[in-house]
Amino acid sequence: MRGLFSFILFCFVGVSFGQKLDLIPASGMYTSNVIIKSNPQQTIYYTSAGHANSETLKTLRDSLVLSSTKSLIFKIKEGNWDTLIHRSYHFDYNSKFAILSIAMDPEDLWNDTTGIYTKGKYAIFDDSSGHWINCNYQKNWEKKVYTTFIDTNNQVGFSQQSGLKIFGESTRRQADKSLKIIARESYGKKRFKYRIFPDKD
Repeated sequence: MRGLFSFILFCFVGVSFGQKLDLIPASGMYTSNVIIKSNPQQTIYYTSAGHANSETLKTLRDSLVLSSTKSLIFKIKEGNWDTLIHRSYHFDYNSKFAILSIAMDPEDLWNDTTGIYTKGKYAIFDDSSGHWINCNYQKNWEKKVYTTFIDTNNQVGFSQQSGLKIFGESTRRQADKSLKIIARESYGKKRFKYRIFPDKD
């Protein structure tokens, strides 16, 4: 009986949570404007800055109309309930590939001191190897990001906070660098629960 009660409670909480997000259209490819309306029962904040804090968040007072590709983070408050979600809206292009949208603080990529994609202000040129050493992109730094995966059927596979790192060895020195995204329990979920590659379990 206790198990049944727990299951019913879980279902109720899941439905209630979903209803709170109904007014925010899903991520995906769109052929017409996306309209995001305010809700008198909720306080909705949004930002396109890649990270959510008091300086970047704007209050949604009426409605937001989107007609060009945009990655947004929403903060939704209703009573004691409070959550952050990532949405990625795409317009005016076609893709045969799945889309992985990443939202993050630009400083975490490009800042000379803290950015993982840059050589950085403390890099040293090594005459013996002919390479720069002590570069930011050589550090084992991980930054918090918001990731949303949209499959080739225009369905959201997953959308969650995760970690992002530079990946690889010698390729780190190239202009185009490999990136690795990591699911961790500390970000909210410890797995990406979606079959990204059809030929793998």
